Amino acid sequence: MLPAIQQSLVQCATILQQARDPWWVIGSAAIALHSFDPGQIGDIDILVSSQDARQLSRKRHWENVASQGTDRFRSDLLLRPVIGNLQVEFMAGLQVRHKGSWHTVLPVTRRIIPLQGMSLFVPEQGELAEILHLFGREKDIARAALLTERE
Repeated sequence: MLPAIQQSLVQCATILQQARDPWWVIGSAAIALHSFDPGQIGDIDILVSSQDARQLSRKRHWENVASQGTDRFRSDLLLRPVIGNLQVEFMAGLQVRHKGSWHTVLPVTRRIIPLQGMSLFVPEQGELAEILHLFGREKDIARAALLTERE
């Protein structure tokens, strides 16, 4: 994992030390934290509770841009700050449209990944693969295959 990505992840973990509820890194950064090569990591996706997202928004003056959902993804709260050199998406109430209906993305498993003295949290490998399959994009399906090859 590139040093700039590690730096951004450590900064995110530092910010989330005050979180009241569980949180998870998902997407390409989570794949990298599981020690796989996801290819390019364009941003960091983090699932947080609505309460924690509201607190981050107030405390850090980050605007909620959830109204900018797509036909595939929507969130109750979506904060998009740049942390380090990377765009980070803090999402609360993330839903994915799959096979014509909306599905809430809320992991059940939570694995601790230590990084530079901080704790980052990701779904277990199998659950992360399921989430990526739910996302349904070509890049997500390819990344899910990485995770299931070595289970």
